[in-house]
Amino acid sequence: MDPRRELARRLARLGMHFEGERLDHAERIVHLHAPHHGSLSDLVLMTICVEAYRKADVDLPAWV
Repeated sequence: MDPRRELARRLARLGMHFEGERLDHAERIVHLHAPHHGSLSDLVLMTICVEAYRKADVDLPAWV
């Protein structure tokens, strides 16, 4: 199976349903920490993939 699909399936089992751009972002983050997501524990994988929920291009209010 494709490593990308494996990652998506594993994250979905953990309650993190990523597709498209969010899955791309999660995949990049995982590769910064380990060559393959299988070498990470579920807790570590979930912790680092939380970053994929952030949107890079969010407009902040002027007062921030």
